[in-house]
Amino acid sequence: MYDEDEAAAEAVRRATPETQPPAPRIDLDRVVRDGYRARARGRAVLGGTTFAGVAAVAGVLALTAGLLPGQDTGDDQNAAEGDEAGISDYGMAGYPYVAGDHFDKDEERAELQEAATSAYEDLLVSSGVTPADRFDVQEPSEEEIQALVDEHGITEDEARAQLNPDETPLDFGPTQAPGNYGQTWLRGYITGASPKDGGGYSETPSGLRLEAMLPGGWTAEPGPVTHQVFPQHLINDTGEFSTEELDDGRILMVSDQDCIYEVAIVYPNHSGLRASWDAGCDEEEQYRVDLGEFTDAALAMPEIDYDTSGLAEIDELIEVPTGWLNDPEWPASAESDANASTDAAAEALEAVYPGATLGTMSATAYGLGDPSATVTHSYHSWGTLPFQTTIDTTTGDVAFSLSYHLPGGWVAGIPTSSDERGPYLAACQDDFSCIVEDGENGVTWGVQSSKVTSEPENGEDWEPETEYTYDILMNHPDGWSASIWVQYTGDVDLDAEDLKALVAQLPAPVYDPAATPEIPE
Repeated sequence: MYDEDEAAAEAVRRATPETQPPAPRIDLDRVVRDGYRARARGRAVLGGTTFAGVAAVAGVLALTAGLLPGQDTGDDQNAAEGDEAGISDYGMAGYPYVAGDHFDKDEERAELQEAATSAYEDLLVSSGVTPADRFDVQEPSEEEIQALVDEHGITEDEARAQLNPDETPLDFGPTQAPGNYGQTWLRGYITGASPKDGGGYSETPSGLRLEAMLPGGWTAEPGPVTHQVFPQHLINDTGEFSTEELDDGRILMVSDQDCIYEVAIVYPNHSGLRASWDAGCDEEEQYRVDLGEFTDAALAMPEIDYDTSGLAEIDELIEVPTGWLNDPEWPASAESDANASTDAAAEALEAVYPGATLGTMSATAYGLGDPSATVTHSYHSWGTLPFQTTIDTTTGDVAFSLSYHLPGGWVAGIPTSSDERGPYLAACQDDFSCIVEDGENGVTWGVQSSKVTSEPENGEDWEPETEYTYDILMNHPDGWSASIWVQYTGDVDLDAEDLKALVAQLPAPVYDPAATPEIPE
């Protein structure tokens, strides 16, 4: 019998070796991203999931490599030079994705922090959001950070967090946002201050939130602030709204919503600033500031000459069905549909392979937790097929993860190169054979397979073994998809065609087709 936690960790480790999750218990936040940068971007959410063995996570992470960052694209993408003068429409431009948000420049972060501290320190202290002594915290030196990195083998962000656990106020972190559901990417820096976090950055609403936007992927036209649209908007014209073109070429937009102030600035070099202040009217204590003073603070933020390497215009937008905004209540509300989908899928699996098992599916909203970000609605579970395999020294039935993806925010197909990204449910993984093909009745297939043989080295005493991995994705013309991830070693009578035939027998997931994503006004 498998130890579920160990098997799950091993499944994730094999499916996405670049993440190297800890075993046996998996911290999903750490799988996605650890440290300060994750808080700055907004944590990835796996809402409502209770994975008994968490083996399904392997399939989720592997099969959604094109939906969320999966492969490390390294420095090559960031090194691609973009000709700024050749951009005719910055709203229809964007950047390639860079794994780990490593596009940031120390000098840009330092300039932003210095300017923001000068502009906002008095407001933060006088409003009670940030204690005055927090601004006396000294950033650790590069020598101190590097010494800790060398001693413990940790990242620079982890070392900085250990040396300065409170974090210097208004310390900007890099952030990337998908443009047109990942066809391109927006870049920027984000920081903030909240009384909930001792005056530092927090995802709680009250206090200050600052976003400095690099050129590309957004428009000065006001509109819904959501990743559902492209180009994206800096600000919405809600509340008492005003816009003004200043003598120096900047465009100033201000929204007064009583308890929430929003200020957006568009600079002549096509960069932007988005500042918001939430006075916390829904909370016990409020943190009021003067709108004029808040606007003046934003105007004090300078135009910055960002590194825009890699910025390029989009030749043609991919048409993507509108995606879902993150709703923390959705997983619970979809539980009965997920259970019904489990029963129907289990019956189909049993009909093809008697003895197959399937755990109860969990409704999952998979994506970033930022309120403006989009998520994919899915059901996930894991199970076994009645074939014996041995992984390491453990023998048991072949394990698999099964996923249903509901309509909204993605398109059918998979890119055939791991360098390609986009609004797809899957991306071809490195060292995998990838095939995209049409099936019957409007179905399309994405088939990924890998065969790796390991042999003993340096006098090791064990038999050579061959490991087989399959990712099979079926896109149905009604807008939903089903996928299965399977891995085994040795001589098992199971291949890609068998798995395609199995997935083809799966019934449609149970969901409300009349429920469709809406773009907020």
